[in-house]
Amino acid sequence: MDEKRKFFRIRNRGEMHACIEDNEIHIIDLSACSAAITPGIELPHTGIMELKINMFKINLNYELLRVDKEKAILIFNDEEHIAKLLAVLKNLRREQV
Repeated sequence: MDEKRKFFRIRNRGEMHACIEDNEIHIIDLSACSAAITPGIELPHTGIMELKINMFKINLNYELLRVDKEKAILIFNDEEHIAKLLAVLKNLRREQV
């Protein structure tokens, strides 16, 4: 069923690390077009998130969609970065099974 959808979410089991403006953030789950993070710092409305998944590293332009007590949602808009991240997440999903 996931293959019919363009995007899917993967929970962070410790493989994903990210920082925004040199502040480490905790990723709850991630798709190729968005991330749910634990809101621990004051986030700018737009910015760049440095993401590392195992040996893969990418800088993603993000927009802050919403923030509540439990999580903040960031969305990614760069189609080239989304395509690269989707390929990495497909590999990660196969590894997690």
